[in-house]
Amino acid sequence: AAFAFRDQMSYNQEVDAPYFATYDDRIAQVKALAGAEADLAAAKRKLSEATSAEKRAEGARKGNEKAVAKLKSRIEQAENSCFFSCCGGEAKVERLQAQLDAEEGKAGALVDSEGRLEEKLEVLTAEVRTAEELVARKAALVSESSSMFESAVQSHPSEKMLYLQRAAADCRANVDFEAANTAALENVGRMCVTARGAYLAAIRALDAAQSTNRGAQFNNVLGGRNGGLELMENIQQMKRNNLMQEAQAQAQRGGEILASALAQVPPPARERYPGLCQGLGDVYIPTLEQMGLGSAMMEVFGGDLMDAMAGMRAGQKIRHGLDALQRCEAVVAQQEGLLRALLEALRRDGNAAAAKLAGVQQELAAEKETIWEALREAVGAPPPKGEGGRRSYAVAQTQAEAHKAAATLQQAVRASKVAVPVATPVSNLSVAVPVGASPGDLITVQTPRGQYRVAVPPGVKEGARFEFALP
Repeated sequence: AAFAFRDQMSYNQEVDAPYFATYDDRIAQVKALAGAEADLAAAKRKLSEATSAEKRAEGARKGNEKAVAKLKSRIEQAENSCFFSCCGGEAKVERLQAQLDAEEGKAGALVDSEGRLEEKLEVLTAEVRTAEELVARKAALVSESSSMFESAVQSHPSEKMLYLQRAAADCRANVDFEAANTAALENVGRMCVTARGAYLAAIRALDAAQSTNRGAQFNNVLGGRNGGLELMENIQQMKRNNLMQEAQAQAQRGGEILASALAQVPPPARERYPGLCQGLGDVYIPTLEQMGLGSAMMEVFGGDLMDAMAGMRAGQKIRHGLDALQRCEAVVAQQEGLLRALLEALRRDGNAAAAKLAGVQQELAAEKETIWEALREAVGAPPPKGEGGRRSYAVAQTQAEAHKAAATLQQAVRASKVAVPVATPVSNLSVAVPVGASPGDLITVQTPRGQYRVAVPPGVKEGARFEFALP
């Protein structure tokens, strides 16, 4: 008799013994095609090697044809030369004819070799097509068997399965949320690096301006009104002014990038870790003093004394600008340190969310397997043949995806010093925060399974207790 179920989740699959027989047949076919992907890869590799060999053979054949044509042309030219009889033309023709005979002797073997390789290519191409068809067939069987499995268990969900599905959806949303926050903060970090680079470029520009200004002052003292040195001094003064303006532009750019970056810090990160975010947002764009019209007039029309005074004023402005820029660069370095600490905290949260999702998905897969076997028994279907028959192929895929979910944030956490948990939590331990530890710090926890490094949760103070999910 068929085993019909209520449509509780847009599924209403009727299952009976033939249904399970069809499923078991599909799984048996999948297992028979276990090496299809490896066979396809091997066939493609052989085809690639044969294709390369055929191209080399074709090149050799064409090279031989070209050599034959060239030798025939040279023989014809030698025979028709007006110097043929007096300059050893006959001996030359004999040598060329010998070379021509040798090349023509190779032609047949080269053509045969190319023909054999072309036939081999046809065979290997057919093998690749067959292997591709088998891989596609395997994929279709996997898809069909997975669909059959899901349709059956979703048509008769247990309360535990419904609960775990909701929990998995919540965990998945939490993983995506943490991943988005982490990605946003990583982008903020990259922008801060760019801002710091702009401040450093401004510092380099002012350093160059300082050096150029000193050179101009030296030429002023050394050359007086010497025409050549005066021209060099004027060029150095213009270069100094340009460098000071460039420094201001870079400082402006750095401040704008930094302000934009800090405005993009995710609000959840600020709410969850207010202590780490307390210093984020401090941005100072310095106004660097420039050489105005009065200083320019002094340098052009004021004589050596006025030149010296303008140079000293420029040096003072450059020193003030350097001090301001160095303070700005220190602020950016401090912001980068805060961002690194905040990013590490967010990565820990992401790791925990991914581990929880993996655990829930594994529980869900096991519950689906239980429902599947109960349905099989209820309709009187025999167990599948072969070793490990009670484990459905669809559930094996689901559990593999659960492990894959735990790696969702792997790219983001590779630089983190915290290990990524991927096992299913099966029990909790109560942990006391040791003396001197604060929220976000890593502490060592001794468990029956060994030592673990655990982050102190936000809001848990020294001496308080929190629960740790033991993998």
